[in-house]
Formats: sequence, C-alpha cells, structure tokens
Amino acid sequence: MNIKSILAYIKFRPAMFVGSFKNLREFILGFNIANQMNHQEEFIDNKFVEQFDDWVKATLIKENENSLEIVKELAENQV
Repeated sequence: MNIKSILAYIKFRPAMFVGSFKNLREFILGFNIANQMNHQEEFIDNKFVEQFDDWVKATLIKENENSLEIVKELAENQV
C-alpha cells in the first residue's frame, strides 16, 4: 500500500483515521516510516512526505486569499 491508496481510504472516512491536520501529518509520517522499515517504500511516498507541508500551506493561502490577515500569518509561519 502506498500514500495514494491510503489517502483514498482517508478521503472516504476521514474521522476514522484522523481528526486534525496535525494528526493527518503524523499519520502520514508514521505510515511512511512503517513502509521504510518494511522495505516497502516507494519514491512517490517519500516525495509526498517531503512536499506535504508546503502543499498544505499553499492550499490554505489560496483558500483564504480574501483574508489578508490569515494569508500574512500563513506566509510568515510554519503550518
């Protein structure tokens, strides 16, 4: 199983897997580490984990583009 397939499960039943963004991030990191330890990691999984925080930050900025205060805070801080 890779990140793409686990995200499909999460999308179908998000509350079953995670509650908040931080939980989602930790779940994905744990999933990736487990795959590495079992020698089942895939290149796409590692790339996804590396770029996940930047993707979330860009998405939040785009979704809140009408709120300058939120965009400024997101741009200045780590998500």
